[in-house]
Amino acid sequence: MLVELAEVTGDPGQVGPMADGHRIEELRRLEEIKAAAAAAQVRVTVAFETSQMARHEAAGVRREQRGRGSATRSPWPAVSRPHREPGIWDSRRR
Repeated sequence: MLVELAEVTGDPGQVGPMADGHRIEELRRLEEIKAAAAAAQVRVTVAFETSQMARHEAAGVRREQRGRGSATRSPWPAVSRPHREPGIWDSRRR
């Protein structure tokens, strides 16, 4: 799937309604993939947090201390967040 996504170009050399219709379809599919990936990420994150809380409880960690330090093992801090960073759309609007 990742290889297929890497090959999506939007056919930059093509002009006209047929090419734009194809681009709209590509954008729709990419939005569906993005939504499905985000939903999966939420499910895995909830499972991770639930597991960490259970481990802390089993280890006798006080309730107010449970979950602390879990973020250091999470991938969230290392992940790029393109929706929060300047991108091609920002530069084109200037």
